[in-house]
Amino acid sequence: REIIYPSIQSINAEIDSLSQIMLHLTTTGAYHSITNESKWILPPDGIVKSLSDAADLVVGYFKNNDDEDYFMLMNKDYSKSITPEVTLNYILDSLLFFNVEESKWEDLEFANSYSGAVFNLPLRAGGGKLMKFKGETIVGIADQIEFPAKFKLEQNYPNPFNPSTTIKYSIPSIVGNGHAHTTTNVVLKVYDILGREISTLVNKEQKPGNYEVLFNASNLTSGVYFFRLQSGGFIESKKMILLR
Repeated sequence: REIIYPSIQSINAEIDSLSQIMLHLTTTGAYHSITNESKWILPPDGIVKSLSDAADLVVGYFKNNDDEDYFMLMNKDYSKSITPEVTLNYILDSLLFFNVEESKWEDLEFANSYSGAVFNLPLRAGGGKLMKFKGETIVGIADQIEFPAKFKLEQNYPNPFNPSTTIKYSIPSIVGNGHAHTTTNVVLKVYDILGREISTLVNKEQKPGNYEVLFNASNLTSGVYFFRLQSGGFIESKKMILLR
């Protein structure tokens, strides 16, 4: 048992977990996001539309016997983990990844934008994730896709809650020259009844689309709290109740 033995054990366990899915799939393509070999470059009309800069990945496409699509993203860097932003060529209803440790499918957070579904995918050094999705509306011309017409902050659900609740909000498309474009900085924070900041749930640039965030208040006491969405000149707050 040499120094790499624990790593081999981990890899074997993941292969064993994935095999229950992969043995029933047929490979339809395998590509690299960054390479000098043009024949292996990620095709623009596949499932994955684009990846954030410097994301050096292998992308695999698969189908099952029912012609359902699966895809896998693998980190080619064996020295460090990465979290690339991934844009798909589809507007989605759901996105799932296969948790190899629990041997089950789990939801992956995403947002539909004018460019397609967008999500961030944490990948360990040399690691990968197998995914599947529903809602295969292929993205075409941007102005043919319906997006929110205005900013909107919805009431959290459930409310009252214990210990977690979901907050949904919408970012409108900004139109110029007949096409939706650009991103905007979005900040979503939670405050207590005295106005003290409790948590920052979102603080980043986001594209137009509908979003949802899970707020876990397991470390807080019962009471009234407020969540506030701010983006550009838009500010809106709503009240929620933690009831244990």
